[in-house]
Amino acid sequence: MQRYAHTDNSLRVLGFYFDDIHAQIPTPCVAISEETYAELLAAQSIGKTLCVTEDGKAACIDPPPPSLGQIRTMLLANIDAAADAARLAVAGDPLRAAEYQIAEAEAKAYQAAGYTGECPPSVKSWAEAKNWTSKQAADNIIGEAAAWNAALYALRDARLKAKEAVRSALTAETATAIANAAIDGIKAKVANLGNAAS
Repeated sequence: MQRYAHTDNSLRVLGFYFDDIHAQIPTPCVAISEETYAELLAAQSIGKTLCVTEDGKAACIDPPPPSLGQIRTMLLANIDAAADAARLAVAGDPLRAAEYQIAEAEAKAYQAAGYTGECPPSVKSWAEAKNWTSKQAADNIIGEAAAWNAALYALRDARLKAKEAVRSALTAETATAIANAAIDGIKAKVANLGNAAS
């Protein structure tokens, strides 16, 4: 059985063909030995790029390094992922974030009413959980919500500025340094921020 490495015009190996299995062998192709075939498969399994040299021999080489554009794309995704994780660490899932927004609205309405009248459900449950007065619970919810909103603004600001700086970076090293610093900063912004109504 003869083995062949099928190539394209840039001499990359596209696949392997066998004359006793495939009715047609595409061109261009390079005949290879069973030993070379095994070596190429082993190299491919560890991330090597398969090619054919100019003198017609199948070989394996290290893949080309990622381009600046590819690195930028990866770094932009990393920045977004860090900001998403920071928001999730503070607010939990979107339904919990909605719960916090309801608690904030009820606490602010209760505060605006001079902490009089019927205590809103979100404030009441927090007061009972903490063994606080309704006023203490409402003020705590409002304070935590203000901190959370400030963190959201700070996260957005850091994320957008870092992404633009990465897009403008002239080298992969600069882009990577910008992204890493931004991600560290994003984590720091929410490190000590608690949940409004756990």
